[in-house]
Amino acid sequence: MRDPGYWARDLNVRKGTSNFDRITVKIYKDNTAKLEAVKAGEFDLMRFFSAGDWARRVNGRKFKTGELVKGEFKHRLPSGFQSYILNTRLPKLQDPRVRQALGTAMDYEWMNRQMFYNSYQRVTGLFGNTDCKSTGLPSPEELALLEPWRGKIPDAAFGPAYEPPRTDGHNSLRDNLRKARELLREAGWVVKDGVLRNARGETLTLEYLDSRKAARAPSRRGCATSRSSG
Repeated sequence: MRDPGYWARDLNVRKGTSNFDRITVKIYKDNTAKLEAVKAGEFDLMRFFSAGDWARRVNGRKFKTGELVKGEFKHRLPSGFQSYILNTRLPKLQDPRVRQALGTAMDYEWMNRQMFYNSYQRVTGLFGNTDCKSTGLPSPEELALLEPWRGKIPDAAFGPAYEPPRTDGHNSLRDNLRKARELLREAGWVVKDGVLRNARGETLTLEYLDSRKAARAPSRRGCATSRSSG
């Protein structure tokens, strides 16, 4: 209930805020119900994290009349990302060529075009969308800091900023898959009997845990060629 003795009730910057007669909390158990609630006018503001919802389902009468407005807000905060984190404690993932092969085989441009309505930008580092984002070649000052570590860190740290492989323009998924196959071969994994095996005859399989509510159990996928939405 409203506090009759609220100290800032007559303060200009506080009038009408933080001292309400009643606060109602509504809990929506799934995103579909929450989306339909905002479209019906049950509340005023909703953030979206689904490209499908944003492109196909954020519409309706209240958007046409201007009661609800769909818009994007630019910011300079770290962009964040969604990804699979590879467990390098596993011997099969400790070779960087195996990890590079997985990234090379992923057709991100196809996924963004066909599944995400071209809404996403691929992340190239932990500090995307900020002044700390790595771009181009290291500056002389950066090289001076890196030089004592030459030979102890990957040589790539002294070169241009990392750019992930692409499958549009002059690149193709087929070319990338060939590069991935060569990286795997160099790491000791070759196709035998239709699967990737090392010299000991072990197969290269990856197990991942999906935290989505619809998931029933961890799934297994063959290496390098499966499309992934992560």
